[in-house]
Formats: sequence, structure tokens, C-alpha cells
Amino acid sequence: MAAARPSLDTLPSELVWEILQCCHSHDRADHIPKRYSTLKSVILVNKRLREHGLRILLREMKFFKCEDFLKKVEQFGARFAHRTNDVRCVTSPH
Repeated sequence: MAAARPSLDTLPSELVWEILQCCHSHDRADHIPKRYSTLKSVILVNKRLREHGLRILLREMKFFKCEDFLKKVEQFGARFAHRTNDVRCVTSPH
């Protein structure tokens, strides 16, 4: 009988959460923009990582223009309405 192959899906959720938190902390310490971040790459791997990773990415949202904010609000409402409780901070440079 062949041994079961290890998979990310078999990891406990707490461990996945810690791994993603470390990715995010590392990216923030190095001032890496979200679009180039390790966490952004990791959430593209599978649905489970995406669900956990989005909660971290959505904690802090930054907008540089009012128009950007309005566009993102529309997109957010259409795609991530169920994630509104995950947003902790919305900032603008003004």
C-alpha cells in the first residue's frame, strides 16, 4: 500500500495561518508592495490558502486618490462583501 502524499490541505488551519502571517510580516518589513508580495503569490496556489491569505491582505487598504477609493469600493462590494469584517484600516495620504 502506498503512503499518502503530503498536501497543504492536510495542514492544520492554525499552522497555515502562522505561515501566511510570517509571509506578510516579512513583506511589510521589507516594504514590498502588495502586488509583488510573497503573500500575494501564495494565495494563488489554492482555494484554502486564498481564503486565509485574503483575510490578511484585506486588513489594511491604502488609496492614493479619491477615485481609486471609489473604484475599489465598487469592486469590493461586488467581490468581497462577505469579507467586510476583515478590513481593519483604510488610509489615504491626505
